[in-house]
Amino acid sequence: MKIKTRLRPLYFVDDPGGEGGDGGDGGNEGGASGGSVLNGGKNNEPATNEWDHVPEKYQVFEGEGDAKKFDLQSSSKKMADAHKQLETRLGDTELPPAEVSGYKIDAEKMGENFNAEEFIADESTQGFLKRMHAKGINNAQLNDVLDYAFNEWAPQLIGANDAMTEETCSAALKDVWKSDEEFSNGTGLAFKALKAFASNDSEFGSLMEKYGNDPDFIQFAARVGKEVNEDSGVDPDTVLGGESVESLMASAAYKDEKHPDHVAVSAKVKRYFDVKHPGGVAA
Repeated sequence: MKIKTRLRPLYFVDDPGGEGGDGGDGGNEGGASGGSVLNGGKNNEPATNEWDHVPEKYQVFEGEGDAKKFDLQSSSKKMADAHKQLETRLGDTELPPAEVSGYKIDAEKMGENFNAEEFIADESTQGFLKRMHAKGINNAQLNDVLDYAFNEWAPQLIGANDAMTEETCSAALKDVWKSDEEFSNGTGLAFKALKAFASNDSEFGSLMEKYGNDPDFIQFAARVGKEVNEDSGVDPDTVLGGESVESLMASAAYKDEKHPDHVAVSAKVKRYFDVKHPGGVAA
């Protein structure tokens, strides 16, 4: 009795001449099923050529049609010439580091007090370095990019921001001083107050640089300037309480900084000149 199943061809071989066939011709590989698609692929293997190892753009052939032949010597020369041109273009250019961690930042080149270790450890820097590595940027090129960014590009951006600060300050002040006349009068009073109370030109310049675009300070200085302006109608002699400015300035209290009354007398003299010469430099 024969076992008839779909798996039978894998495990059983029929007796020659017995039930189920004559034993086959022995020529079909893969069993009684008559072969397989995969097995048939042995007749479809792609042919190999002697020029397969040469990139297509460097392959050179001689002749036409059936007489066409691969020229190994000309193909090799064409490929060598192309590599030589590439070497000339690259020169001594170094290769990118094998890993992102191979980048080394020239801290001295970046500027004073630059901490290269902290910069590299920063998460945003790591993202930037990964992008540079993916683009094939080498260490020298990376340092050139960072040098330009820190020493040229960033200062220009900061300068641009400073220039915008004047516009921002003006806009803030015009929310308070609505008309051009109010704006002009307010900034004029602020300038007058700063000039009057600065101890010298150096302090005046320092305050101007520090607060010149500070809308809150300018409004405050304008209020002070307004009071100074209103005081201009006061008789300066009344500030001295019956004493003369000459006698006060000749006194030991005014001349001697260690005198216990020096501060009070000096303030009185300064107040006298502020009232007498608004905006002028006190004696």
